[in-house]
Amino acid sequence: MKRRSSLTALALAGVLVLAGCGDDDKDNGDAKVGDSASSSASVSPSESATEDATDSAEGEEVDKDDFLANMREGVEGFTTAHVTMTVAATGGDMTGEGDMSLTGDKLAMAMTMEMPALGGEAEIRLVEGFMYMKIPGQSGGKFYKLDLSDPSGPFGSLGGLTDAFDPSKSFDTFAQGLTKVTFLGEDDLDGEDLDHYQLTIDSSKVEAFKDLPGASSLPKTITYDMWVDDDFRMRGMDMELPTGKTVVRYTDLGEPVEIEAPPASQVATMPGM
Repeated sequence: MKRRSSLTALALAGVLVLAGCGDDDKDNGDAKVGDSASSSASVSPSESATEDATDSAEGEEVDKDDFLANMREGVEGFTTAHVTMTVAATGGDMTGEGDMSLTGDKLAMAMTMEMPALGGEAEIRLVEGFMYMKIPGQSGGKFYKLDLSDPSGPFGSLGGLTDAFDPSKSFDTFAQGLTKVTFLGEDDLDGEDLDHYQLTIDSSKVEAFKDLPGASSLPKTITYDMWVDDDFRMRGMDMELPTGKTVVRYTDLGEPVEIEAPPASQVATMPGM
């Protein structure tokens, strides 16, 4: 049971990493992110920066430094969002849905995931540097609490890794290995007209990938698709890996969300810890 629980936790961590999670090192069992709804329109990329990116012709390569600058500005206007995702996995695709907030120092997230391989629904919360996981058939209906910065925990020290996939920091991380950006034109994605880009990453040059579960099986070159809105806020991502495809969508940007840690009575210690 100890090994299975640890492996399941590791798999869920990988899922959250792909979803774009961050962490912190503050311990607050009653931590809460509530009614976060500051307007995403209050901060947006400069007009000239946006024009530089959208003036590209379909199929044209975009200057990667200009692209990264636009994305960094766009994430400043990314406050809250509803997230949906699908991750291909052995035993059946995992599907997830939840809310995220970037209004604090770090990203917070609350998500439920259907996991056929485990025979049920998992619940995951990320609050103030701690991951809370309710695993079907393994946690007795309670949440395991995991400190992502604890080097002796089942994940090792994932502090730097999850920071690297926080949308507010990910572009600095990807810049290490970003080799090419191509503008693929405007797409209708879930009823919205969005700009579609294809990014090519040299995974061997991204330090954060070395701590990712299954890092040894990552291909040297990773190509994924990204969709952004007029303010250069990320709205969708499709990534194809040897293990399968991950699809992430961000909707309802700027809407109020409430994300909080479960009460102490609903928290248990993972076996073997």
